[in-house]
Parts: sequence; C-alpha cells; structure tokens
Amino acid sequence: MYPFAQAFGANKWGLAIPHFIMTLIGFFFLLLLCKRYFKTALGYAVAFSLFSLNATLVFYSTNIRIYAVLPTLALASLYLSETAVAEIMKMSLKKKWLFGAFFSGVILFHAFGIFMVFISFAYALLLRARESSFKGIFKATLKLLFVVLCVTMPVWLLSVFGPRLEYNIGSSTFQYIPSPLSNPVGFLKGVFGNLAGFKPLYFLLAGLFFPFIFPYRQRYKQILFLALCVFLPLGMILASDIAHDYWFLQRQFIWVMPYFAFFIGWAWDSFYELADAYFKNRQLLKADKR
Repeated sequence: MYPFAQAFGANKWGLAIPHFIMTLIGFFFLLLLCKRYFKTALGYAVAFSLFSLNATLVFYSTNIRIYAVLPTLALASLYLSETAVAEIMKMSLKKKWLFGAFFSGVILFHAFGIFMVFISFAYALLLRARESSFKGIFKATLKLLFVVLCVTMPVWLLSVFGPRLEYNIGSSTFQYIPSPLSNPVGFLKGVFGNLAGFKPLYFLLAGLFFPFIFPYRQRYKQILFLALCVFLPLGMILASDIAHDYWFLQRQFIWVMPYFAFFIGWAWDSFYELADAYFKNRQLLKADKR
C-alpha cells in the first residue's frame, strides 16, 4: 500500500488499486479451481455468482484493510497446494523455492495465513492418501513445509505472541451473530447467510446437502472439502473469539467465503451431472422398450 499512499494520498479509489488487482487475481484462481473440478456450466455459474455477489466480499474489495486480500490468498493457497502435492516428486529445486516463497508470504501476511496453508495442504494430501506413492509424496511435502516453517515461524510467533497494541477485550462474542447454544437457528442463519452473502441466492444453499443425499462419484471429496476447508476454519475462528472475548464477525471468515462458493458450485455441478445422466438413461430405456 505504501507507494499508492504516496501517489494518491487519501484518495480512496487510488488506494484501492492494489486491492482491485488482488480481487481480479482471486477470480483467476477461482477459475483455475473450477476448471480442475467442474464439468458443467452450471457449476461455474453458481460458484462465480456466489463469489461476485457476496456482500462482505464486495464491501471489503474496495476497503483499505487486509480483508480485501485474504480471499485471494485462500484461493491461491488451495490451488497451489494441490499443484505442489501433485508435482512434488518431480519438482525442480527452483520450483520448490518459488512455492516455498509463496506459502511463506501467505503465512507472514496475516495470522490466518498459517491456517490457509495447512488446511489446503491437508486437503491436497488426503485426496492422495490411497495412492501407492503417498508415503513419498507425504515426506516430500513435509520437507517443503518444514523449510517454510523455519523461515516464517520466528516472525509469526513474535507477531502473535509478542508485544502489540491491545484490542477490545471483554466484548460479547455473540453480539452480532447469535450464540449457537442459546439461538442455534439464528447462529446458522448468521453464518450461512454471510457465507452465501446475497439473499436472492440463498436457494443455492440446498447444495450443502447434495453430497450427503445423492450417490454421485465426487460426494466423499466434497464432504472432505466441506469439513476441512469450511467447517474446520469456522470452528477455529469461533473458538479463538470465545477464548479471547472477541466478537465473532463475518469479516474474520471472509477467506472461507470463496471456499464455500466453490463448494456450492461443485455440489450443484455434480448434482446436475447426476440428474442429466439419470434422465438420459430413462430416455434410453424408453427407446429400448419401443
């Protein structure tokens, strides 16, 4: 932000230029992920609609705060961790250093960065857990992450546990989103309403249940993704807020929102593919009977 602050002063739109760029990069990584997983145009339409119309993402994309950058870092971490795990056994040393530099930058950018990196790598590794070469892939990935941690942990630990300005302690954690214990329905509305982020698209939340109901091929991968990349970070953020008497706010899980948009798009993509196959088979059976 420094050179833009020097060039544009207090002009909001000038200062927002790097955040505009990061948002566009976020769309690019979402596209790459969709190309890797989706097979129908419906999946793209759902994922990009939720991502581009989410009220929190739209608001912070022009806000001069770190929240404009976190969604893009989350998408990039997911895509590049899968790429790194897929290529780790044959990756050149130069490429390993490039990957290491990126993941180090994510961890050092924000305290949530370490969660993005490790959640993404955990998902990428678990996808390959049944492969015969998994043991070698796991060891090589751990070596890469060990180097990343050696570089980043001194600064990360200092920033998290070292001296810093005090924040608002003694706040009501559930002042803005209701408590799951006293008002579970309100809590679910607050969380999933913010994850979807656009009321006219709330009907797409039906995709949450597809992998638990329909027997399509990708269902277990989707359940794993939902658990690791959506529910786990939400749980960690909530637990941290409770432990530190801090508000549970949607801006804290802004980097989970693109994961959620991708998941819902993926679920609708698989459902459409299943429904399309079902109706085609019915037509073929009717034709055979004739």
